[in-house]
Amino acid sequence: MENVVDVHEKPKKTKSGKIVNIISNCIFVPVMLILVVYFVYALSVMQKNGVPSFFGQAYARIQSKSMTASGFEKGDIVMLEKLEISEIEVGDVIAFYYCTYSEPTLFGSKENAKEVKSGEKTFKTKIYFHKVYDIKYDTLGNTWFYTYGTSNVRNSSADPDDIPARYSVDTPTRGDHVVGRYKESWIPTVLEFISSSMGMIVLVIVPCAVLLFTLLLNIIEIIDQMQREKKQKLALSEGEVQERELDVTTIIEEHEEIDNDDR
Repeated sequence: MENVVDVHEKPKKTKSGKIVNIISNCIFVPVMLILVVYFVYALSVMQKNGVPSFFGQAYARIQSKSMTASGFEKGDIVMLEKLEISEIEVGDVIAFYYCTYSEPTLFGSKENAKEVKSGEKTFKTKIYFHKVYDIKYDTLGNTWFYTYGTSNVRNSSADPDDIPARYSVDTPTRGDHVVGRYKESWIPTVLEFISSSMGMIVLVIVPCAVLLFTLLLNIIEIIDQMQREKKQKLALSEGEVQERELDVTTIIEEHEEIDNDDR
C-alpha cells in the first residue's frame, strides 16, 4: 500500500506567496508609518490653528496670493524655523498671526528688547506670510515687524527702495505673534504630495490593494490546503478499509486452509 502523507504536516508557503508577503510588508509598513505621522500632523494643524510643529520646525499653508511674486503660491505648504525673534532680519520672510494692535508710537532700542521665541503662542487670527522690510522696538521691550506682500504692488513707478510707497503694507506685527521664519526644505513637498489625490492613490489605495491581494492569496492557499487535507483523510480512510478487507480475506483463507487440512 502506498504511503499516505501525514495530514498533520504544516503546509509550506509557496515561493510566490513569500515574495508577495515580503513586497506587501516593505510597502505597507512604511506607508502606515507615514499615515500615522500625517495623522499627527493633521491633528496638530487643527489644534494649533494650522501650525503643526516637529523638532523645532513648523509647517504652515499659505493662505493668499500676496507672495506669488516671490514664488509662493496660495495653498503651498512651507517650513518655518522656530527661533529667537532677535535673529530675524530685514529681508526675511516670516509667518505671523494677524496683529490687531495699533501701531506703536513709542520706540525703544534693540538692546532693551525682550528675547522672545517664535511660535510659543497660538492665536485664532489668520496667519500671514510676508517679507520683513523694517524692524522697530517700543519702550516696553517689544519688537515690531513691518511686513509686506511682494505681489501687492500699488505703485510700480515708485522708488523700489521705498517699500511703503511701492507696496501695500500691513500694520506692524508684535514679536510674540511670529510663528517662524521661512526655511527651504523638501519636507513640505512630501507633505503636499501626501495630501494630494495622487498621494492618496500611491500611499493608500495601492498598498490596500496589495494587502487585499495578499489576503486573497492566503485564503486561496488555506482553501487549497483544506482540500488536500480532505483528500488525504479520504485516502487514509479508504486505505484503512482496504487493509481491513485484506485482513478479513487473509483470515478467511487461513480458515479455509485449516479446514482443508482437517479433512
